[in-house]
Amino acid sequence: MIHHVDKALESFLRQQVPLPESDVDLSFRAPESSWTASLARPTVDVFLWDIAQSDRSNSSGRDQRVSDDGRRQQRPQPKQVSLRYFVTVWAREQRDEHELLGAVLRTVLRHDALPHTLLPSAIAESAWRLSLAGDKHRLPPSLWAGAPAKPGLYVEIELGVDAAGWQDRGAPVEEMRVEVADHIARPPAPAIEPDESPPLRRFRSGAALVMEGRPGAGVQAGAAGVDGAAGPDGAGVAAGAAGTDGAGGADGAAGTDGGDSP
Repeated sequence: MIHHVDKALESFLRQQVPLPESDVDLSFRAPESSWTASLARPTVDVFLWDIAQSDRSNSSGRDQRVSDDGRRQQRPQPKQVSLRYFVTVWAREQRDEHELLGAVLRTVLRHDALPHTLLPSAIAESAWRLSLAGDKHRLPPSLWAGAPAKPGLYVEIELGVDAAGWQDRGAPVEEMRVEVADHIARPPAPAIEPDESPPLRRFRSGAALVMEGRPGAGVQAGAAGVDGAAGPDGAGVAAGAAGTDGAGGADGAAGTDGGDSP
C-alpha cells in the first residue's frame, strides 16, 4: 500500500510542479551525508519519516456494495492513516534549491487531495487528503545522519486503509415469522420449614404410655397411649388435668391445676 502512495506522489509532483525527468531527479531516500555528496543534478528528496493514525475521528460503521457479479458485500469502514513526508531540495546553488522548494510549496497548497487519475486502482476508492503537516510533526534531528540541515516541507497524505477487505453478506431477510406459545407460569412450591419441635419421648406412668415433647402430647397419650392402652379404671391421663410436662398420673390423678379424676 505504501509503495502505491509513493508512486502516486511522484506522479503528482512530476506533473503538477512540474519536475521534468530530464532536468530534476526525484528520490525517496533519507537525507544522509554519503548520499547527498554523490548528487550530480538538482534533486527533490521526498522522505517518508512518519506513519500514524489520523487525528480525524475514525468511524465504526460498515460500507456496503453490490459487486460486479451481483453479490451483496460489506466491510468495516477503512481506518484513516497519515503518511508524513519531509521534502527537501538539493542543488549546487542555494538559489536553485529555494526556487524548486517554492514551486513544490505552491503545488501542495493548490491541492487538497491527490487526483484520483494518478492513483492505482487498488487504492483509488480510498479517501485521500493532501496538506502541510502541523508544527507538532517535525523531523527529529537524529534522522539527518550527518547531512547538512536544510529547510523543507512537511507534507501529509491522509488515506483510508482497508485492512479487512470486502466480505459477502448473507441473503436478505424476506420473511419473518412470530409464534406465541401457551405457557403458564406456575408459582414455585412453598418451602417446607423444618420442624423445630423437640423429638417425642415415650415412657410409662402406671398403666398408661405417656409421650412428651409437644404441647398436649401427654394429654393425648394419656387418653389411649400410643398403642391405645387405657389407664386404670378405663381412664387415661386425659381424664385429669395435664401436669407441667403434660403427663397424667397412673390413675387419673390431678395435674398442677388440682383437677380430680372422674
